[in-house]
Amino acid sequence: MLTASGAEAAATRGLRKPKAGGYSTIKNIGSDEDAQAAAMFARYDLGSATQDYSFVNSITITDTGVAFSGKQQVVAGMNYDLKIAVMNDKQQCQGAFQATVYQDLNGGMEVTTWGDEVSCPTGPLMPGGWAPIQDIATDAGAQSAAEFARYDLGSSSQSYSFTDSLTMADTGVAFSGFEQVVAGTNYQINIGILDDSGTCQGAFQATVYADLSGSMQVTQWGPELPCPEESVVVGGWSPIPDIVDDNQAQAAARFSRMKLGQSTVSYSFANDINGGDQGIAMSGFQQLVAGTNYRLNVKLLDTSSQACVGAYEATVYQALNGNMEVTEWGPELPCQ
Repeated sequence: MLTASGAEAAATRGLRKPKAGGYSTIKNIGSDEDAQAAAMFARYDLGSATQDYSFVNSITITDTGVAFSGKQQVVAGMNYDLKIAVMNDKQQCQGAFQATVYQDLNGGMEVTTWGDEVSCPTGPLMPGGWAPIQDIATDAGAQSAAEFARYDLGSSSQSYSFTDSLTMADTGVAFSGFEQVVAGTNYQINIGILDDSGTCQGAFQATVYADLSGSMQVTQWGPELPCPEESVVVGGWSPIPDIVDDNQAQAAARFSRMKLGQSTVSYSFANDINGGDQGIAMSGFQQLVAGTNYRLNVKLLDTSSQACVGAYEATVYQALNGNMEVTEWGPELPCQ
């Protein structure tokens, strides 16, 4: 996992270019970004494993993969021969296995060999102040970071195999990951992109830095991951289908836009807003409680030019009598 702090982390991973040769031991593997990314890829590719591991049926979507020892070999890309522990969010090892992962020169990954099941390691595996994110489905910071990364894909140079097929209504959900408290928080998260039926369109790893004011920045784009076999959305939340035509979701978006001027939240586009700008829900989730919670990604449109003035995430609660309240202001999002 990453050890860089805050916004100083590299925006993209530079692939190593050493001379080709035999395998060599990976030193300080806990802080080797590429080896850890390969371990995470293999963990989420376990569904296609040719080996029958005893722990597979007992792990959950939030359990992560951590490389605790391994070797690497320079080819046209890199081979990683790793021992990988599957860890739950309490840092308990659920099982361990050996696998060889090939990373091509573009950063794409593939498990080329599924090795034997091995013993769980002893001692801590996560250096540098990183810790698993517990109950990630309900962790507002991690989920906001996932949504930010999803919408930052459109403005970045990063490209995954599924990028061109995404629509505005597709959302980003963090299904596992780590956090590191710095002057703010680093989130290294595994993100599923869901359409409005809840179907995974693709998955990837990204590291997002949230400063103390709540502003976010993707500091590293990780590898593309296999879509998890389990449902990515938990905690009673479900994607809002056909959100553009969902009257209640759009009413909640307009309500949040109206409340922007009365809130203490500060977005960079605040001074560019005028009275006629409309709040449109681009995508989001709903959760039935005693009423309904709407977690929305809202775009502000200039009514005359239809240009995007700004975008943000907000959670709006609608009571059974129809009254609404913004219960949480999320991060500013990239316009798309």
